[in-house]
Amino acid sequence: LNWLNEWACSRSFGLGTQIPWDTQFVIESLSDSTIYMAYYTLAKYFHGDNNLEGKKPSPSGIKAEELSDDVFDYIFLKSAYSADCKVSEEKLAPIRAEFN
Repeated sequence: LNWLNEWACSRSFGLGTQIPWDTQFVIESLSDSTIYMAYYTLAKYFHGDNNLEGKKPSPSGIKAEELSDDVFDYIFLKSAYSADCKVSEEKLAPIRAEFN
């Protein structure tokens, strides 16, 4: 979520989700909906069924600590696979294909 501070998608009143690092602001409802839709496309790979707290391994074998900007840039922005990425391209390719 660190990239949110670079986008004009927040305001200080109304409906929306509070921004984690500054609770005086909320994520604009439309942006909030877009983020949720993008996330739920990926959630089955990261959480699986009945595992929202992450107590069980993810179905894809991807660990939370492996998630980085490289992962999300590859999936969402169609960036080239980074050699610094901690998740294999083999694991990320089907997620990217589903999102796109």
